[in-house]
Amino acid sequence: MKIINYVGLALLLTHCASVVRLPTSTGQTPVVGGGFLGGKIGLDISRSIPVTVINDVTTNPPTRNAIKVGQDDNVIGDVTGIDAFAGSRFELSLGLLQRLDIYYTGALGARFMVFGKNGEKGWKGTVFAGASGYGQTDSTGSDPNVTSTQTQMSATEYGFSVGRRFDDPFMLYLTLASRGGKADIKVTSNSTETGSYKDEFDHYIGSFGLLFGESFFGKVEVSGNYIEWRGQDNSNNTLKDSSTEFGATAGFGYMW
Repeated sequence: MKIINYVGLALLLTHCASVVRLPTSTGQTPVVGGGFLGGKIGLDISRSIPVTVINDVTTNPPTRNAIKVGQDDNVIGDVTGIDAFAGSRFELSLGLLQRLDIYYTGALGARFMVFGKNGEKGWKGTVFAGASGYGQTDSTGSDPNVTSTQTQMSATEYGFSVGRRFDDPFMLYLTLASRGGKADIKVTSNSTETGSYKDEFDHYIGSFGLLFGESFFGKVEVSGNYIEWRGQDNSNNTLKDSSTEFGATAGFGYMW
Protein backbone atom coordinates (compact mmCIF):
# COMPACT_ATOMS: atom_id res chain seq x y z
CA MET A 1 0.00 0.00 0.00
CA LYS A 2 1.30 3.44 -0.89
CA ILE A 3 0.01 6.89 -0.12
CA ILE A 4 1.47 9.90 -1.91
CA ASN A 5 0.35 13.50 -1.26
CA TYR A 6 1.15 16.21 -3.80
CA VAL A 7 -0.31 19.75 -3.90
CA GLY A 8 -3.18 18.80 -1.73
CA LEU A 9 -4.36 15.69 -3.63
CA ALA A 10 -3.64 12.02 -3.02
CA LEU A 11 -4.36 8.71 -4.69
CA LEU A 12 -4.58 5.44 -2.81
CA LEU A 13 -4.73 2.09 -4.60
CA THR A 14 -5.15 -0.94 -2.34
CA HIS A 15 -6.99 -4.20 -2.81
CA CYS A 16 -9.27 -3.53 -5.80
CA ALA A 17 -10.56 0.02 -5.49
CA SER A 18 -8.98 3.28 -6.62
CA VAL A 19 -9.57 6.10 -4.14
CA VAL A 20 -8.77 9.80 -4.57
CA ARG A 21 -8.46 11.91 -1.42
CA LEU A 22 -9.29 15.61 -1.32
CA PRO A 23 -8.41 18.14 1.41
CA THR A 24 -11.07 19.58 3.73
CA SER A 25 -9.50 23.06 3.89
CA THR A 26 -7.71 25.56 1.65
CA GLY A 27 -5.30 26.63 4.41
CA GLN A 28 -6.10 30.27 3.62
CA THR A 29 -6.29 33.04 6.25
CA PRO A 30 -6.47 36.85 5.81
CA VAL A 31 -2.69 37.18 6.24
CA VAL A 32 0.03 37.81 3.62
CA GLY A 33 3.81 37.46 3.72
CA GLY A 34 4.19 41.12 4.64
CA GLY A 35 6.86 42.92 2.64
CA PHE A 36 9.64 41.73 0.37
CA LEU A 37 10.86 38.27 1.47
CA GLY A 38 8.64 38.26 4.53
CA GLY A 39 6.71 35.05 4.92
CA LYS A 40 5.60 32.11 6.99
CA ILE A 41 5.96 28.35 7.25
CA GLY A 42 3.47 26.08 8.94
CA LEU A 43 1.93 22.65 9.25
CA ASP A 44 -1.79 21.88 9.12
CA ILE A 45 -3.16 18.57 10.39
CA SER A 46 -6.54 17.53 9.02
CA ARG A 47 -8.54 14.65 7.60
CA SER A 48 -9.17 14.01 3.93
CA ILE A 49 -12.33 13.29 1.96
CA PRO A 50 -12.19 9.99 0.02
CA VAL A 51 -13.72 9.58 -3.43
CA THR A 52 -13.90 6.04 -4.81
CA VAL A 53 -13.46 6.50 -8.57
CA ILE A 54 -13.06 2.84 -9.65
CA ASN A 55 -14.72 -0.04 -7.79
CA ASP A 56 -12.34 -2.79 -8.96
CA VAL A 57 -9.22 -2.20 -11.06
CA THR A 58 -8.29 -5.88 -11.36
CA THR A 59 -11.12 -6.85 -13.73
CA ASN A 60 -10.96 -6.36 -17.50
CA PRO A 61 -12.36 -3.85 -18.13
CA PRO A 62 -12.19 -2.30 -14.64
CA THR A 63 -15.46 -2.44 -12.70
CA ARG A 64 -16.82 1.10 -12.64
CA ASN A 65 -20.52 1.17 -11.87
CA ALA A 66 -20.61 3.97 -9.30
CA ILE A 67 -18.63 6.94 -8.02
CA LYS A 68 -18.77 7.36 -4.25
CA VAL A 69 -17.95 10.74 -2.72
CA GLY A 70 -17.18 10.53 0.99
CA GLN A 71 -17.00 6.73 0.95
CA ASP A 72 -13.78 4.75 1.07
CA ASP A 73 -13.94 1.28 -0.54
CA ASN A 74 -10.67 0.45 1.19
CA VAL A 75 -10.66 -1.63 4.37
CA ILE A 76 -6.97 -0.97 5.08
CA GLY A 77 -7.53 2.78 4.92
CA ASP A 78 -10.34 2.56 7.45
CA VAL A 79 -8.39 0.36 9.86
CA THR A 80 -5.19 2.42 9.79
CA GLY A 81 -6.96 5.79 10.07
CA ILE A 82 -5.55 7.12 6.80
CA ASP A 83 -8.52 9.43 6.26
CA ALA A 84 -7.85 11.18 9.59
CA PHE A 85 -4.46 12.56 8.51
CA ALA A 86 -4.25 12.36 4.70
CA GLY A 87 -5.32 16.00 4.36
CA SER A 88 -2.30 17.22 6.36
CA ARG A 89 0.22 19.43 4.58
CA PHE A 90 2.95 22.04 4.91
CA GLU A 91 2.16 25.66 4.10
CA LEU A 92 4.60 28.25 2.80
CA SER A 93 4.35 31.88 1.75
CA LEU A 94 6.85 34.50 0.60
CA GLY A 95 6.19 38.23 0.34
CA LEU A 96 6.73 40.13 -2.90
CA LEU A 97 5.20 43.47 -1.88
CA GLN A 98 3.64 44.79 1.31
CA ARG A 99 0.23 43.45 0.28
CA LEU A 100 1.18 40.68 -2.16
CA ASP A 101 2.72 37.26 -1.66
CA ILE A 102 3.00 33.87 -3.31
CA TYR A 103 1.81 30.82 -1.40
CA TYR A 104 1.78 27.05 -1.30
CA THR A 105 -1.14 25.52 0.59
CA GLY A 106 -1.67 22.39 -1.45
CA ALA A 107 -2.00 24.72 -4.44
CA LEU A 108 0.54 27.25 -5.72
CA GLY A 109 -0.78 30.76 -6.20
CA ALA A 110 -0.78 34.46 -5.37
CA ARG A 111 -2.60 36.31 -2.59
CA PHE A 112 -3.41 40.01 -2.24
CA MET A 113 -4.50 41.87 0.89
CA VAL A 114 -7.43 44.08 -0.12
CA PHE A 115 -7.83 45.91 3.18
CA GLY A 116 -6.21 45.95 6.63
CA LYS A 117 -2.56 45.35 7.58
CA ASN A 118 -0.65 42.42 9.03
CA GLY A 119 -0.12 42.63 12.78
CA GLU A 120 -2.65 45.42 13.34
CA LYS A 121 -6.02 44.96 14.99
CA GLY A 122 -9.20 45.50 13.04
CA TRP A 123 -10.76 44.06 9.91
CA LYS A 124 -8.68 42.65 7.06
CA GLY A 125 -9.32 40.67 3.93
CA THR A 126 -7.45 38.85 1.17
CA VAL A 127 -8.26 37.41 -2.24
CA PHE A 128 -6.32 34.49 -3.71
CA ALA A 129 -6.04 32.36 -6.83
CA GLY A 130 -3.87 29.36 -7.60
CA ALA A 131 -3.52 26.00 -9.31
CA SER A 132 -2.44 22.48 -8.48
CA GLY A 133 -1.20 19.50 -10.44
CA TYR A 134 -0.78 15.85 -9.58
CA GLY A 135 0.72 12.81 -11.24
CA GLN A 136 0.77 9.32 -9.76
CA THR A 137 1.33 5.71 -10.77
CA ASP A 138 0.34 3.00 -8.29
CA SER A 139 0.02 -0.76 -8.45
CA THR A 140 -1.74 -3.58 -6.64
CA GLY A 141 1.53 -5.42 -6.00
CA SER A 142 5.30 -5.14 -6.06
CA ASP A 143 5.36 -5.75 -9.82
CA PRO A 144 3.95 -2.65 -11.59
CA ASN A 145 3.04 -4.81 -14.60
CA VAL A 146 0.39 -6.70 -12.62
CA THR A 147 -2.27 -3.98 -12.37
CA SER A 148 -1.41 -0.30 -12.18
CA THR A 149 -3.34 2.95 -12.21
CA GLN A 150 -1.95 6.19 -13.64
CA THR A 151 -3.72 9.37 -12.57
CA GLN A 152 -3.08 12.91 -13.80
CA MET A 153 -5.03 15.61 -11.98
CA SER A 154 -5.19 19.37 -12.45
CA ALA A 155 -7.22 21.90 -10.48
CA THR A 156 -7.64 25.63 -9.97
CA GLU A 157 -8.71 27.50 -6.87
CA TYR A 158 -9.90 31.01 -6.08
CA GLY A 159 -11.65 32.72 -3.20
CA PHE A 160 -11.40 35.23 -0.40
CA SER A 161 -10.71 35.32 3.33
CA VAL A 162 -11.90 37.98 5.76
CA GLY A 163 -11.29 38.32 9.49
CA ARG A 164 -10.97 40.60 12.49
CA ARG A 165 -7.90 40.80 14.69
CA PHE A 166 -8.23 41.63 18.38
CA ASP A 167 -5.71 42.85 20.96
CA ASP A 168 -4.77 39.55 22.64
CA PRO A 169 -3.67 38.85 19.81
CA PHE A 170 -6.09 36.54 18.10
CA MET A 171 -8.13 36.73 14.92
CA LEU A 172 -11.43 35.21 13.88
CA TYR A 173 -11.72 34.59 10.15
CA LEU A 174 -13.96 33.18 7.43
CA THR A 175 -12.68 31.73 4.15
CA LEU A 176 -14.78 30.82 1.10
CA ALA A 177 -13.18 29.08 -1.88
CA SER A 178 -13.87 27.15 -5.06
CA ARG A 179 -11.63 24.31 -6.21
CA GLY A 180 -12.34 22.27 -9.31
CA GLY A 181 -10.59 20.45 -12.08
CA LYS A 182 -10.07 17.31 -14.13
CA ALA A 183 -8.68 13.83 -13.60
CA ASP A 184 -7.32 11.54 -16.32
CA ILE A 185 -7.25 7.94 -15.08
CA LYS A 186 -5.69 5.01 -16.95
CA VAL A 187 -5.61 1.39 -15.77
CA THR A 188 -3.18 -1.18 -17.19
CA SER A 189 -2.86 -4.90 -16.54
CA ASN A 190 0.22 -6.81 -17.69
CA SER A 191 1.25 -3.75 -19.74
CA THR A 192 -2.12 -3.70 -21.56
CA GLU A 193 -4.52 -0.80 -21.08
CA THR A 194 -7.82 -2.06 -19.68
CA GLY A 195 -9.55 1.24 -18.94
CA SER A 196 -9.25 4.98 -19.54
CA TYR A 197 -11.44 7.67 -17.96
CA LYS A 198 -11.66 11.45 -18.02
CA ASP A 199 -13.38 12.81 -14.91
CA GLU A 200 -14.30 16.28 -13.70
CA PHE A 201 -15.00 17.56 -10.21
CA ASP A 202 -16.19 20.66 -8.35
CA HIS A 203 -15.16 21.35 -4.77
CA TYR A 204 -16.53 24.25 -2.69
CA ILE A 205 -15.09 24.99 0.75
CA GLY A 206 -16.22 27.26 3.57
CA SER A 207 -14.05 27.54 6.70
CA PHE A 208 -14.36 29.37 10.02
CA GLY A 209 -11.29 29.60 12.21
CA LEU A 210 -9.30 31.15 15.03
CA LEU A 211 -5.71 32.32 14.45
CA PHE A 212 -3.66 33.22 17.55
CA GLY A 213 -0.10 34.35 18.29
CA GLU A 214 2.32 36.62 16.45
CA SER A 215 5.70 35.29 15.24
CA PHE A 216 4.87 31.81 16.48
CA PHE A 217 1.22 31.13 15.74
CA GLY A 218 -1.41 28.44 15.96
CA LYS A 219 -4.84 27.99 14.48
CA VAL A 220 -7.95 25.85 14.76
CA GLU A 221 -10.57 25.65 12.04
CA VAL A 222 -13.80 23.92 11.11
CA SER A 223 -14.93 23.61 7.51
CA GLY A 224 -17.80 22.48 5.33
CA ASN A 225 -17.23 20.97 1.88
CA TYR A 226 -19.49 20.28 -1.07
CA ILE A 227 -18.00 17.95 -3.69
CA GLU A 228 -19.47 16.76 -6.97
CA TRP A 229 -17.52 14.20 -9.03
CA ARG A 230 -18.50 13.30 -12.59
CA GLY A 231 -17.34 10.58 -14.97
CA GLN A 232 -18.47 7.80 -17.31
CA ASP A 233 -18.60 4.03 -17.08
CA ASN A 234 -17.25 1.63 -19.70
CA SER A 235 -20.40 2.11 -21.84
CA ASN A 236 -20.12 5.92 -21.72
CA ASN A 237 -23.05 6.22 -19.34
CA THR A 238 -22.80 9.19 -17.00
CA LEU A 239 -21.73 8.52 -13.42
CA LYS A 240 -22.04 11.22 -10.79
CA ASP A 241 -22.06 11.56 -7.05
CA SER A 242 -22.00 14.47 -4.62
CA SER A 243 -21.78 14.89 -0.88
CA THR A 244 -21.50 17.50 1.86
CA GLU A 245 -18.59 16.72 4.17
CA PHE A 246 -17.20 18.39 7.28
CA GLY A 247 -13.68 18.65 8.63
CA ALA A 248 -11.50 20.17 11.33
CA THR A 249 -7.93 21.48 11.13
CA ALA A 250 -5.29 22.22 13.76
CA GLY A 251 -2.12 24.01 12.71
CA PHE A 252 0.97 25.86 13.89
CA GLY A 253 3.89 27.70 12.37
CA TYR A 254 6.29 30.64 12.33
CA MET A 255 5.98 34.02 10.61
CA TRP A 256 8.85 36.45 9.95
